[in-house]
This record gives sequence, structure tokens and C-alpha cells, in this order.
Amino acid sequence: NMKLIMESWRGYLKEIGEASLEPYDFDQVYDDEEQVNYVFVSSDEPMQGSEYVVKFTTGGPATPDDAWDISFEANETVATTDEGQPLKIMSTVVAIVKDFIARPQLNRGLRKYVFMGVGKSDEEGRDRTSRTKMYMRFLKKNMPAGTKIREAGENVIFFEVPEVE
Repeated sequence: NMKLIMESWRGYLKEIGEASLEPYDFDQVYDDEEQVNYVFVSSDEPMQGSEYVVKFTTGGPATPDDAWDISFEANETVATTDEGQPLKIMSTVVAIVKDFIARPQLNRGLRKYVFMGVGKSDEEGRDRTSRTKMYMRFLKKNMPAGTKIREAGENVIFFEVPEVE
């Protein structure tokens, strides 16, 4: 039913525009010289949803020494990841990025970030690109004023946050 599809799509766009979905609860679980991990579960119900790990890594072969590489993965053994909550997952990832940026003891004063839109595998192809664009919009709305954000190639977002006054 085309009318229904259009209506739900409009609702979806409205949600993206506002990015007003409450993020899931998250915890910062791990911190060493080169890596900080956060974890959240994509459900508010016990024993439901997938566990997601959001990783900030630096000093790896792919990352410049003065930047954090942000990646996230789902533990799909818990449940499938197509829970129909991509926006809530997205707003949680963005909330975690904001939390990390706000904690100098975790980010060690590095202000550059590299973010791969979605997973490293190409099975979703074109889909990943539109999701990367959605992350771009989320980040632009949510990052501190003065953050420079650009797309650094297919599915890669590069951003630099201003120095904290």
C-alpha cells in the first residue's frame, strides 16, 4: 500500500530531522592506552536486543596517531540486529561519541575522529552510503559548535572538535 509506505517514510524522516530519540543506556567498560570501549544493548527489555560495542581506537595501522577511529559492532548471538530501531541505535552511538568527547581523561585531548559509516563488509552496498549520510546529519546536529565535519571518502566521516575553552 503506497499511501502507507509514504506515511511511514514521512514519520521516519521527521524522526531523523529531530534526532530526538532517547538513546539506550550505555556504559563505558574498557580503557587502555589505545582503546576505549562503550557498550549498550538495543532494547529496554531484559534479555532482548543485541549487545553493541562502540570502540574508540588510536595508534593502530589505519589511524593517524593524533586521531581516534570510531567503530561499532553488534554481538549478533543475542538477537538479530534488524530490530527496526536504526535511529535509536544511531542516536545512542552519537550520544556515546558526545560522552567520549566530553571526557578528557578518556580522549586524552585528541580532537580528530574518523568514523566508518557501517561495518566493514560490503554486503549492504549502497545501503551503507545512505546510512553514512544519516550519521553525518546526526553528527552535525549533535557535535559541539565549531566542529569541522567532512566526508573523507565512501562511508568515511572525518571530524575535528574545537579545543575546549
